[in-house]
Amino acid sequence: ETFASATALIKYVTRLIEGGEASSLENIVKDPEKTLNARQIFKAVEEKDPVAEKALNRFVHYLGIGIANLINIFDPEVIALGGGISESGDLFLEELRKKTKERTYVKALNPTEIVIAELKNDAGILGSGMFVMEE
Repeated sequence: ETFASATALIKYVTRLIEGGEASSLENIVKDPEKTLNARQIFKAVEEKDPVAEKALNRFVHYLGIGIANLINIFDPEVIALGGGISESGDLFLEELRKKTKERTYVKALNPTEIVIAELKNDAGILGSGMFVMEE
């Protein structure tokens, strides 16, 4: 969560910009009436913004370490990524798989599959709704 979450991504981009790195996101970060979000960062990645790309690379690095640790401990068949960041999985999923594989010591024959969850960011709200319906 400290390094591999939307909040961490936003904080890191903000820190880089406040430290003087040039970015298309600068006007959002420096305007107190605006709030930077992960969607804006991913859009900047698509536009080849160097700060956004640097932040995404850091995010993928740490998420890869975390996922590799889970695989090494629990040896799951599948890891499904959800939440808001999963909406932009096409920007980082292949690199994440590569980074994870570099640190995985089990499952050489049948590696753990890393996928984007079908429900993406809606899992929590749908689960809450199902819980209420059961009551």
